[in-house]
Amino acid sequence: MISGKIRPIFDSIKKRDISGLKNALYNFSENKSINKSERESNERIKEIIEKNYYIMLSSLLRRDHFKYFIQLLDLSADLDIFIEAFRIPDRFNFLK
Repeated sequence: MISGKIRPIFDSIKKRDISGLKNALYNFSENKSINKSERESNERIKEIIEKNYYIMLSSLLRRDHFKYFIQLLDLSADLDIFIEAFRIPDRFNFLK
């Protein structure tokens, strides 16, 4: 079960909505309603978020949206996701 506090973040990533993700992260940081221990308390949710984050990065590469790709890389720190290039699906297909 996903906590109501991280639901907007989770939904934004699943929808590949960067502006929604920015807003969700901003709202949580302003209201201090999400904390690192709460995110880490459910490793399965964190894995799902990370998997979809990498899919979102791949999708941006596929569509040549490098500006948004860089923004998403920057937002990864807010989600405590360390980006590993080898985990981005099909990365070589888009960078030729």
